[in-house]
Amino acid sequence: ARNIALDAEASQLESGLQPPRKIQDADDVVQRRLIEAEVAYGVGSYADASIVLFDIVEKQKGSRVYREAVFYLADSLFLKGDHLSARDYFRTIVQDFGESDEHYQKALQRLIELSVHLQDDTGVSDYLERLDRVPQAKQLASVPYVRAKYAYFAGDYKRAVDVFATIAPTSKYYLQARYFMGASYVAVNELGKAAGAFGDLLKQPAKTAAHKRIVELAYMALGRIHYERDQPGEAVD
Repeated sequence: ARNIALDAEASQLESGLQPPRKIQDADDVVQRRLIEAEVAYGVGSYADASIVLFDIVEKQKGSRVYREAVFYLADSLFLKGDHLSARDYFRTIVQDFGESDEHYQKALQRLIELSVHLQDDTGVSDYLERLDRVPQAKQLASVPYVRAKYAYFAGDYKRAVDVFATIAPTSKYYLQARYFMGASYVAVNELGKAAGAFGDLLKQPAKTAAHKRIVELAYMALGRIHYERDQPGEAVD
């Protein structure tokens, strides 16, 4: 009787067991691989990151991390210099995922930057219009900088200066903006205004290696401006 009772209990326990959730397990594996890729991306190993991310994007389109993987793949490709492939994936974010995607604005900005790298302005007017449609309160701080930088490389120096001028000293893009503003003035031979823009830049503390490089470039630019204006003493300084 005891054995019969135990058999009955075992049957009840067995009936209560559920088969493994293979989809969930597979998704967990994909998520762990995404984390590994993000770590590689974070330390600058963009080639390693892109290899893992490409596998996720091409084979795991039903995964809950698919969209995130597409963005990191696109940005890894961009940062390692594979601009044509990066453009395809950024276009996927903009055209297929749409405005609700958290990386939508970043993708638009990268597409604008890529138009400069590839010397191909196809679609740029649409990307700029899409950025305009993003409510001001939700726009990323980098949007004005990217717009102005595009105008600069397109040779529209007046437009570039106007937009660079809107970037406040509190912005992390201020030093870059002032440098390009100065370069825009140089391009139209307004050397006095260029010197003022570079001088404004030098009043700000350089906190990163990139900012220190901008400061060095600004000093070199000022030296050249003073030289061109027959101010050898200031140029030497």
